[in-house]
Amino acid sequence: MIRNVPGEEDQQLALKIEQKCLETIGIIYDRYAPALLGIICKITGDKQVAEDILKTVFIKACSQAGSFHASGSSLFTWLINIARQLAFDKIKNEHRNNVPAANDSAFELVYYKGLPYKEAMVSLGITAPAFKNNLRSTVQDIIKTKAAT
Repeated sequence: MIRNVPGEEDQQLALKIEQKCLETIGIIYDRYAPALLGIICKITGDKQVAEDILKTVFIKACSQAGSFHASGSSLFTWLINIARQLAFDKIKNEHRNNVPAANDSAFELVYYKGLPYKEAMVSLGITAPAFKNNLRSTVQDIIKTKAAT
């Protein structure tokens, strides 16, 4: 079970992680890995991918431990943020690799970059019907690609 630890203890643990103290890394892993794995699995839907991402979470935590500040959040929250970002990045990369090249500019602007429809249309310089057709076509291509795999 995960227990909340005071901010001062979190800061000390982060310092030990930054110093590559294997014992501390093991403690942090034992304490938080099961919950992090569950979160990553929910995001990716794939346990093997989640396990790979979890390894990367701890590698990244070791390399960026100096950026942790207990006053901002708990160590667990900091690790969750790293895990979520890596999982979302993985999903985005997979989707980008599966989206056909044709008509994907509109889709990328709206779904990956978060632009509102009107801004995306203006940036592409196309009319609303053409923009909607591009989106529809890309979504249909994604569905066909997913169904074929």
